[in-house]
Amino acid sequence: MYTLLATALGLLALGSALADAATPGRIAVVLDAEGTGRTSRIFVGEPTGANLRPVTAGVGRDRDPAFSPTGQTLAYQTNSQGVEQLVLAPVE
Repeated sequence: MYTLLATALGLLALGSALADAATPGRIAVVLDAEGTGRTSRIFVGEPTGANLRPVTAGVGRDRDPAFSPTGQTLAYQTNSQGVEQLVLAPVE
């Protein structure tokens, strides 16, 4: 399923304006994992949409990604444990 969605993200070649978050040389996008709107994942990749890598996995909705000023950390909201949480995750 992710492969199909990542392929559809060829639109990102138009620029990082379509991304949910951006920092120099990197974008973050939120994808609907099931097509239902109940489960979403966050992926990080190049501004062209190439090399998308998952940052999140599991159940629940992960959303609203934002990079730290250094681009080393991604903050996002999740309800993967049944309650709304703010998560800080390192990104490579």
